[in-house]
Formats: sequence, structure tokens, C-alpha cells
Amino acid sequence: MIQKARRKKTRRPKKRAGSTKDDTRPYYYKVLDISTDASRDEIKKAYCRLSILYHPDASTDPDAEKKMKEINKAHDVLSDPDKHARYDNFENAFKC
Repeated sequence: MIQKARRKKTRRPKKRAGSTKDDTRPYYYKVLDISTDASRDEIKKAYCRLSILYHPDASTDPDAEKKMKEINKAHDVLSDPDKHARYDNFENAFKC
């Protein structure tokens, strides 16, 4: 009996919110790679995914600490409803 060679299944990359070239999302949404209408659960999942990826103790990336600070700041602003609303209204002048 002749066996057919199995084809290796290749995974297509997920199309994420930030996959377009002319991305006009505000900065913190780009940092977490989420859409501007993301729910609180989506924000939390994105934060967890990126914090595991860029944690300075686990990552080999030399800029991991800097990226982690940006991720923490973005999560801090977008997870708090008051800060989130202020950021959406006054994105360019937002200081936390």
C-alpha cells in the first residue's frame, strides 16, 4: 500500500486591526494592536498577549523594557473608562 505524502498545513496569519498600511488609529490603539471599538475583554487579551511576548525577563528583544512600558501605559489608559473617554476625545493633548 502506497502512502500519500502529507502536506504540511500552513497557518495563514490572522488579519489584525493594525494590518492596513494607512493606519489612522490613535497611538495607544496601535501599541496594543486593537481596533478603536475594542471591548474591555479585547483590550485585556491584547495586553496579556503582548506582556507575555515583551516581558523583559522572558524576551530576547533588546528594546523589551521600553516596549513593555508603552504597553503598560496604553493598557492603563484604555482599561480605565474615564481615561479612555478622555483619550478618545483629546488624543493629541492627553497627559496621564
